[in-house]
Amino acid sequence: SQLMRAVELLKAYVDLHGQSVPNPKGKGEYERRILPQTRRAELVLALGEFEAENSGSDRSPLSAGTVRRAIEYLKETARMLISVRPSKEIARCDHCDRIANNIRLSTGRKEKLTFRVMHARHLREVKEQREHFDRMKTLAMKDPQSLWTITFDGMDQAKTQLPGRTRDSKALESLLRLQVHVIGAFIFGGPVPVMGLLNFPDLDKNSDLSVTTLMRILLTQWQKLLRNSLERYKQKRALARPQEAAAAGHGHATGSAADARPDASAAAADVVPDVKDELALLKFLVEHGYNPADSWPARLHLVFDNCTSEAKNQWFFRMLGLLVHHGLFEAITVSTLIVSHTHDIVDQMFSVWARLLRINDC
Repeated sequence: SQLMRAVELLKAYVDLHGQSVPNPKGKGEYERRILPQTRRAELVLALGEFEAENSGSDRSPLSAGTVRRAIEYLKETARMLISVRPSKEIARCDHCDRIANNIRLSTGRKEKLTFRVMHARHLREVKEQREHFDRMKTLAMKDPQSLWTITFDGMDQAKTQLPGRTRDSKALESLLRLQVHVIGAFIFGGPVPVMGLLNFPDLDKNSDLSVTTLMRILLTQWQKLLRNSLERYKQKRALARPQEAAAAGHGHATGSAADARPDASAAAADVVPDVKDELALLKFLVEHGYNPADSWPARLHLVFDNCTSEAKNQWFFRMLGLLVHHGLFEAITVSTLIVSHTHDIVDQMFSVWARLLRINDC
């Protein structure tokens, strides 16, 4: 039917062009997706062009009423809220916008078809990169000992200046504010899956910042693995102590006094080093069979913005080469999303933080 045709077409269009912006104030049972169109009539035209580009057949266009019923159908059955209102968080890709303008200004059918093919090729590349990113995330969560997938990005500094007020005052308007750069990171497969990092103006926004960010992420993951190994050792010792006490009491009742005396060397070997002394703690855990390196992955996959000044440069890649050279990883792979199509889970987290900053003084 026309309704199911509109539903399937809308789902495919939303998967490719829809952006998720979580709302901390409610509606958590729905998945909200924002489309670049500002009116439903524009969405109807966009769906017609999308169907023509992907199917290659000239079918009768969908009506506005059918699209409206399809949106309501997805809300009821798939718990998906589709919004066509303008959103300040999301800007349209320059390449997509330029091709769309060329299609509107073109007069010949062949010329329009050429631009539509270019747009379809561009969207296909975006979809392939998205699918590759999702595939690497899934692999990391299924087998974290083989692969970690890390993505990180920086937040807009205009939202994180200090002091931050819910309502600006005239007295503070002319004063300089501390520029705080916030970086969010997701570590799929890692023991600390979500991290927020603060950087101040003394660290420039270039390859130095990217190298420092990645090293802080990896160091935090290693320290968490070290603490997890220590917790497993303590849990096993807590379970073994009652059995050892019972065995010692039985030996005291049936054996000699010398057999009942505790082994001083064994008690000394059971003393856990200070957590701050990581080298001594690591040696202790390895000797007792709780090596945290057993949970360290063999491979690392990185995803970041297509920005040459921060991560996509020789200095950052030299650091990655050193990590492989010194045996921290067997291999490191890198992928960057296409410019203006880089909105992902990190930007969704920034949206939540920005909403909270707007209603709290800091």
